[in-house]
Amino acid sequence: MSDVSKSQNPFSRRPVKPNPLLRSRGAISDQRRELFHKKNQENRDNHRWAARGDQILRLDYISERRKWEAQLAETAPPVEEPPEEEEADLPTCSGQPPIFESQTALDSSHLSSEDAREVDEFRRQEEEDLEALIALMETRKEEEQQHPAKAQPSERYGSDDDDYDGMFLSLITDGPKQTKYNTVEAEAMDTGND
Repeated sequence: MSDVSKSQNPFSRRPVKPNPLLRSRGAISDQRRELFHKKNQENRDNHRWAARGDQILRLDYISERRKWEAQLAETAPPVEEPPEEEEADLPTCSGQPPIFESQTALDSSHLSSEDAREVDEFRRQEEEDLEALIALMETRKEEEQQHPAKAQPSERYGSDDDDYDGMFLSLITDGPKQTKYNTVEAEAMDTGND
């Protein structure tokens, strides 16, 4: 019997583990609450790191762009500003059109006699063309005032109002078109057994 009593002593002294399924409601709710808070904390940390990653990418982009702009500024030729004109050089209003440098450069004093003749011929031809254009515009304007119905559709600048007005007037003057069906028969129900 002494053997049996020795074997029961150590077994009775061993530590007992609680059953994990047999916990109180308070312990279960505490564990769920801790898991919930831990999950929320992890989500916040993930969002912070994502925002930091976007900021890092943005800063990298800005620094690379500044480097590129600095390199471009170094390799670009310097921009020369045009000299400021003095008030004495500016044309004054005297009833005549101002004379610009491009007109004075074509003076016959700097050109050979053949070039001067060509320039004079070109100026004369330009003036004649301008006068002919002005005369044509005046005659067209007079014609439109005398005969407004004869105005071309292209001269109305894409206005469709006159076209619609013309179609509407023709519909009113011609009257409604007669159809081969009587309206009463057309609206009647088909009761045929086909």
